[in-house]
Amino acid sequence: MRPEPDQPQDEEKQIMTTETFPAIGHIYEASFGDLAFRLQFDSDGSTMRFTSADAPDFGSAQAVTYRAVGIRSGVFMVTWTEADGTTVTHVEDFENGAVHTRSCGQTLSIA
Repeated sequence: MRPEPDQPQDEEKQIMTTETFPAIGHIYEASFGDLAFRLQFDSDGSTMRFTSADAPDFGSAQAVTYRAVGIRSGVFMVTWTEADGTTVTHVEDFENGAVHTRSCGQTLSIA
């Protein structure tokens, strides 16, 4: 990717890395076909709790430490590892209200 002629390369890199992840302090529902989850992003900026969308609350939710990296304005790659060793990656597009997901279990098969 090349910067536009009037935009220095350092400025472009700074825009991509300094935007605040908008999910912090919020709860979202993410649906992936027949699977749906509620995601609660704690205000500490590193803890996320998730549970089934039909759960009454977050009482039985699993807490994970996540990392969010800006891809472009309003789009973030979010990754974490669950208690059973499953690694999950989301591309969360806040501009379009879309989440794309992939997970990889201990057998290294990608779902």
